[in-house]
Amino acid sequence: NEIAESCNYEIEWVIADMSGMFGMIDAGQVDFGARQITITNVRKEKYDFTDVYVYNPYRLVVTSDNDSIQSMEDLYGKKIVYNPVSSSGEYIDRVDPDQKIERVTLQGGSALQEVALGRIDACLANATIFDALKEKGGYDLKQVGDVQFYEQDAYPCLKGSAASELIPEINKAMADIRSEGLLSEMALKWVGTDVSVEN
Repeated sequence: NEIAESCNYEIEWVIADMSGMFGMIDAGQVDFGARQITITNVRKEKYDFTDVYVYNPYRLVVTSDNDSIQSMEDLYGKKIVYNPVSSSGEYIDRVDPDQKIERVTLQGGSALQEVALGRIDACLANATIFDALKEKGGYDLKQVGDVQFYEQDAYPCLKGSAASELIPEINKAMADIRSEGLLSEMALKWVGTDVSVEN
């Protein structure tokens, strides 16, 4: 809404789930997606993205009684949840190119639940929402070690579409919103921590 006001746009909102949203972008039914969309290498092949507006910190999750895992290196020979087209999957591939960590792909189900049940040694989870997810699921889990990476969120549109031509103007508006402190204010209001920067 702040971007629209700055650019003199009138937004028509269409509500959709994640897969439906990308389908609508692909079909030209909407111009941009706005569901806290993470930039991944796979998505960059098909979509153009605005500048990043959210940085979600990801940390390792283990059971509360596990004191042996603090880093990715501690997972050598152990199991971690893996989705190759996710930001965490791309991160795992980058830091463990020799596949010393055993990757386990879930066919549905919850990564946190699999760790809590002891079927998987660890997973990577968004530190911003971890406590809420842990409480909701009643999981006996904890996050350990340093931030492993920051998931970067932006607004995608179909690569080479008319919407792509709007990106420079949108980026300028976002830069102004950031410099005025409004992006930090909105992050603190809605998320409870300033995810507009890496910290």
